[in-house]
Amino acid sequence: YDPYYTKEHLYLTHAWLSVETGDVNKAMLLLDGIGDQTRLFGFYDFVTAYYHCYERCYDLKGDHVKAIKCMELSNHVVDSIVNDHTRQRTDDLEGTYLDDSTILGHKAQLMEQEVALSKLRKKVVIGLLVVVVLVLGYYVFRIAYRRREKVRKARLSKDMNEFLEREVARQTEELMRQSALIRNRNNDIMLSQLYAQRIQHGILPPLEKVKFKGLENSFVIFSPIETVSGDFYWYDRVGDNIVICCADSSGHGVPGAMMSMVGMTLVSEVVRRKPNSDSADLMNTINDELLRMMPDLSWLDGINMSLVVINTARKELNITLARHNALYYSNGELDYIRGTKRRVGDRLKPVCDRKFQMYHIEYEEGDSLYLYTDGITELFGGERAEKLKITGFKKILKRVEEAPVEMREQVMKACINEWCGETGQNDDILIIGLQL
Repeated sequence: YDPYYTKEHLYLTHAWLSVETGDVNKAMLLLDGIGDQTRLFGFYDFVTAYYHCYERCYDLKGDHVKAIKCMELSNHVVDSIVNDHTRQRTDDLEGTYLDDSTILGHKAQLMEQEVALSKLRKKVVIGLLVVVVLVLGYYVFRIAYRRREKVRKARLSKDMNEFLEREVARQTEELMRQSALIRNRNNDIMLSQLYAQRIQHGILPPLEKVKFKGLENSFVIFSPIETVSGDFYWYDRVGDNIVICCADSSGHGVPGAMMSMVGMTLVSEVVRRKPNSDSADLMNTINDELLRMMPDLSWLDGINMSLVVINTARKELNITLARHNALYYSNGELDYIRGTKRRVGDRLKPVCDRKFQMYHIEYEEGDSLYLYTDGITELFGGERAEKLKITGFKKILKRVEEAPVEMREQVMKACINEWCGETGQNDDILIIGLQL
């Protein structure tokens, strides 16, 4: 029996047991529980037993018509099952013969597929061999190419190194030749500057001879930034007066020195020609002579000048300042004297129309007058590397005034060096300290 239909087998068995014990109603109730599902089975014994049980139940109940009908159904079902088995067997036999021909066809197809697959394998193998050959050829080419490139670069590098060595040797030789030429020119320039320095120093009055009677403790600090300077000073006794000049020519170095020589020549000539003139008259005359001597002078060129005329007998002085300022120390007070904003030789309108202003001072013994060029106020130094300016210069002068008169020059130089420090001088410095 089929284990999937255990319930139906149990119902049928129970129904037979009920028939044997004479309980027909229970047997028929169990058979009704099986119902039409008997057609799902293909078991001969089960189907015949099912309808024979119904037949027996109707016999016992005396209903022979239904019993005969059940017997006919049993025979019909049995015939159907037999026919089904016969048809299935026939189909199986036909299938067997059909399968043999199909197998032969499949074998033929398989042989064709095997041949095609063999050809495909050959093509794949050939393709792979071609790819391998191409890859190997590529790598061989790359290796050969890199070797050739390496050899070419090495040869090029060697040629370049040889060229650079020749070029460096040539340029070194040229630089040595140029260096020798520059050195010779510098030597010539230095010799020329030294010669110009000797000429300038020969024209400048000696520093120590500024100590006239009544000005014994006066001093001049003259420090050019180059071999020669655009700053110059001049002094001399003319009649009853002492004339002192502190000037700053436009330009530095040799051009400034040439301008300063022109200025000194004019000052010396004009003062000796007009011995009893005041400082303003002398300044105007010097200005006119400079414009006459150099008519093509640029408006940027000229001379910043301080001119002082001192009469030691009457203890009075007059001072004219052309684009210069001065500091006067008296009774513990330091006064700032402003000059005219016009330089000697100035051609710029309307500045050149301004009159040179003269200051008249009756001094007392112990007073001091300081003339200076802008080199000292423009001097860089200090902790913040800034300009000294007039404020810093005033502080230096107060320290100088506190020192003994014979030590004031040394104190002034020490203060300047202290301010400069390692920065160094950046312009010509000229300071004239008149100790009255």
